Amino acid sequence: MTSTNNKIRKEAAMWFTRMQSADADHVDRSKFEQWLLSSDVHAQEYQAFANMMDSFADNDKLQSLADTIQANKQQRASQTKAQRSNIMRGVLSIFAIAITALMVTQGWSQWQKQPVMQMASTTSIGQTKVQKLEDGSQLTLNANTNVNITFYRNKRSVTLIKGEVVFDVAKDASRPFVIDSGNTRVTVLGTRFAINRLQNLMRISVDHGTVKVDSIDVNGQVIAPSTLLNKGEVAETYTDNAANQPAKKVNRNAEGAFSFINGYVSFEQADLPEIAETLSRYSKHPITVPDSAFEQVDTHKTTVLNAPELQTDVPQTPASKITAPKITAIVQMNNIDGFLNLLPRIASVEVKNADNKTLLIVNKNHQ
Repeated sequence: MTSTNNKIRKEAAMWFTRMQSADADHVDRSKFEQWLLSSDVHAQEYQAFANMMDSFADNDKLQSLADTIQANKQQRASQTKAQRSNIMRGVLSIFAIAITALMVTQGWSQWQKQPVMQMASTTSIGQTKVQKLEDGSQLTLNANTNVNITFYRNKRSVTLIKGEVVFDVAKDASRPFVIDSGNTRVTVLGTRFAINRLQNLMRISVDHGTVKVDSIDVNGQVIAPSTLLNKGEVAETYTDNAANQPAKKVNRNAEGAFSFINGYVSFEQADLPEIAETLSRYSKHPITVPDSAFEQVDTHKTTVLNAPELQTDVPQTPASKITAPKITAIVQMNNIDGFLNLLPRIASVEVKNADNKTLLIVNKNHQ
């Protein structure tokens, strides 16, 4: 065993002991979560120590251990001249124990992987929902959202298929709470945060606690360094992460991600595709951006956006002559139409209705 493993094992024991008596809002909680989430080895050693302590807390197992020790003492005391034969039997016993231990370990691993709870939770257009879980966690689903939830003995797993969710996760260091959504994985121990899955990006906003964000491939393998988020921080990752980049922290207000709970939507320097996709969660008719490339300009980079699923007869304008607006606004969820009526006054955008769709079009005459 290396000195590094010994050090991590001691740290795991120290954190386990310290967290047993620490209140939920203790200052060391955040430090412990950062230590646990910073390395898979940390999590494995902590889980191993926690399992061992659970065994010691079982009176039957303690009595069994004591009986075994006493039997071993009596066996050594009663050894006779047939020592060689006893040694051989001992070797065979050790071999049998090793084989049994291997079988038990494999069985334990399979047992841990068996689901103990499975459920799906969905919301329709314009509907929000609070989903309480058996561990004390709570999910608040925004409109038009779909999640699958599976609890195992060693972890709690959620797949965010589409939409937006605020997670209030009950603390359980022995069972991390893991959310997979597209090419992004979020891991926490107990915290409050939001994930917004949009067509072009994933946004993770933290209210409090520590959140680990990983970029993953189609096989669920981590492909970039982890990003750790703390209270008030926000990170984004693009759904087409061809460069295998880690989630990037962005300078924006985390509180806006939780606003739908109170009945309104908060936009901060949002482009038209984000506005259209977000408002469509509350509108009977889809809100879309026409199938024309336009140049989206901000202080950081230039990106060409397309919406190939929509075919319209809206006149096309060369991309180089259209600058996409960035909009900051607060919108009441029950007054989407009112915001759409106001939108042309606050940005270079035309709003048109065609074929039961609402189109948001960059107005080139107001560039």
